[in-house]
Amino acid sequence: MSRKSLTILLIFPVALIVVGWTFLLQISPFYAGAYGYDQDPAYVYLFSGLTLLDGHSPTHIDHPGTPLQILCALVVFLRWFVIRITEAASTDIVSAVSLQPEPYIFTISCALLILNAWATYFFGRRIFQSIGSIKVALFCQSAPLAFWIVAPRVTYLSPEALLIFASLCLLGLLAPLVLGVRESQNYVSDRIPPLAGIVLGFGVAVKITFIPMVGLLLLLDSRSDRIRAIKYAAIAWAICILPILNIKKMESMIGWIYSLMVHSGNYGSGGTDVVNVKALYDRMDNLFETFPFFFYVNLILLAVLIVKAAAKNIYMVAAPPAAMSHDKGHKKMRIDARALNINGSTKVPLVLALVGIIQTLLVLKHPGAHYIIPVLPIAFMGAAWLAQSDSLGLSVRYIEWLRIILLGSACIMAINATSFAFNNLRESRLIQDKSLASIQAELKKYPNPLVIGAYRCSLPECALSFGASYAPVLEKKVAPILENFYEFNIWNKKLRVFGEGWVSLQRINKYIAEGRSIFLVSPMYPELGVFALEPIVHGPVQSLYRITGVADTES
Repeated sequence: MSRKSLTILLIFPVALIVVGWTFLLQISPFYAGAYGYDQDPAYVYLFSGLTLLDGHSPTHIDHPGTPLQILCALVVFLRWFVIRITEAASTDIVSAVSLQPEPYIFTISCALLILNAWATYFFGRRIFQSIGSIKVALFCQSAPLAFWIVAPRVTYLSPEALLIFASLCLLGLLAPLVLGVRESQNYVSDRIPPLAGIVLGFGVAVKITFIPMVGLLLLLDSRSDRIRAIKYAAIAWAICILPILNIKKMESMIGWIYSLMVHSGNYGSGGTDVVNVKALYDRMDNLFETFPFFFYVNLILLAVLIVKAAAKNIYMVAAPPAAMSHDKGHKKMRIDARALNINGSTKVPLVLALVGIIQTLLVLKHPGAHYIIPVLPIAFMGAAWLAQSDSLGLSVRYIEWLRIILLGSACIMAINATSFAFNNLRESRLIQDKSLASIQAELKKYPNPLVIGAYRCSLPECALSFGASYAPVLEKKVAPILENFYEFNIWNKKLRVFGEGWVSLQRINKYIAEGRSIFLVSPMYPELGVFALEPIVHGPVQSLYRITGVADTES
């Protein structure tokens, strides 16, 4: 590759870093971030990584998410070690992170951003090496910026950041098999099956929503290659989940996945009817409205597949003699594929569309726009395949114009998506900052108040307690920092006091009788009905209440 080509391929990775950095500045502080970019799951993964550094197995294994936990542990240790050396700090790592969790999350987010920028470069480079088109390579590199729900997640601390990384790497590895290889290069390497398997195993260990990407192994040339890739995937997955590789945790994880499969609600809730059929239309409508490009490309791939299959059947009925030959001693007839006048393979659109359909079905069962993220770059790979002269049977001139149109459209999509995401984050940041400032100013009026926080309240103590609740082995070390803060669990309607565990709500009545000021900071939940509340500060995302009593019976 020429230096000029390498430089051009850096455009989108650099743009990703710049855009990701601006997103980070709008998202942080994470304890008061926009919904979906706040303490959940960022603080959970931070404390899961901290649990690993403390020599224990993490308790949060739903995704299972261990590769991200390991990355968090590595980045946290490196940051703490550098600070310890340069500033001669003597604070142990758990205390250092608990006292200032935000800088550590910010550093991990930067690491995720760098990983995704590299994956974007790798993706584009592999495509350029396969077909020699800088336009198609740049078009595909725009994938992480082309969807408003994806762009901020290239840097936000969540499994989706690593899923984007894994998806781009996997599609980059398989690019020669999708797009073909220039005759001057022998670029379909024997290393593709094991490398693809390793990336797949890694991705599935990050989050089970990556499982449909296993279907991309059908692009491999032979059955033996596919089996080899699956073996490497299994080994990579087992290595990635080593921190939780014990019978008890595996049973818990399998039970969680089974619950997701057999129940119709989110997170294993709802009835045992598997799918909420009544909600399917609305869910599909929402997905199509959110990701139109993805679904349009898949529909076009299916249409091309149907046309090619129909043309092949028609040809087989009325094939010219030149296209047929008979094996000696056999009555079977062979069709000469080169005489079919059907350009391109049907395997590529079939596999790409199939993976997209399976992922869509999973998201329709368990709704959540971010669950479809792993397959979104496939739309760009599918469009790149369509922009090949042997895919649609177009002349080179028309194909070149098609590539220019695709690249221009991708740039427009990226600008619109990132602008939309940035404006949403900025608006949310202003709302959160105003709400938080009002609540903190009010709390300062009271000496030594007891503050109770519920899920997703935007106080630093709320985020810290939420993350620490997933690291019970660290509870005693975190407890002194949360001395005047209790957590109200909206699911079991109990209070968590760090250092003590779960306590009765009736303790609040005792404090009130002693004349202590007790406040609740929370979004509005029906479960708050167990308290007698006096509104102090009302906000669009959370409110501050004075607790004047607790119901006699705890439900």
